[in-house]
Amino acid sequence: MYKYLGVTIDEDLTFNVHVDNVINKIKRSLGVLKRTSPYVPLSIRITLYNTIVLPHFDYCCTLWDTCSESQITRLQMLQNRGMRIILGCHHRTHVSDMLSNLKWLNVRQRFIFLKCTLMYNIENDKTPKYLKSVTPGISHVYNTRSKKCNNIFQTHCHNKSLQFTGTSLWNNLPSQVKNQKTVANFKKLCVLHIIGNLHVSK
Repeated sequence: MYKYLGVTIDEDLTFNVHVDNVINKIKRSLGVLKRTSPYVPLSIRITLYNTIVLPHFDYCCTLWDTCSESQITRLQMLQNRGMRIILGCHHRTHVSDMLSNLKWLNVRQRFIFLKCTLMYNIENDKTPKYLKSVTPGISHVYNTRSKKCNNIFQTHCHNKSLQFTGTSLWNNLPSQVKNQKTVANFKKLCVLHIIGNLHVSK
């Protein structure tokens, strides 16, 4: 077990301890949000969530998003709680309705979106040079399907590593999304692709 820059890493890369820590931090932040929400309008509740809750979900999630589905479910339940606090809706309100109202991605979708965005930035030299080692790139100049689709060569590595998961997500994106010239346009199309291909958790 090793802690580096706030992320607890175990030898099997399960990230169970780290996710447990994240969940505890989110719970405390949601408590603050709940106590404050009756006294502020919707826009301020959203701002508070984005300021004191969302960073705990997002921080280094491109590394630890390979945690188990049961951990993702626990995180999703906390996002659901946050949405109900913000919207002041009944506890039986469907998750998809709340996500649609707030125009949010669910937890799994957001993790995928953030990792795809990181891969776009790596491929377009918008990150530190050492991250380029994550994407070896196409190793030939022939006009193959992989080259046309702007795919990344998949090397042998741990199936929970950024190199493996990031490359897999990138290669599964449509060429139209990957070939966008700006980050803003990439993000718009990426969100639409993710929403259209991943079901919302209940």
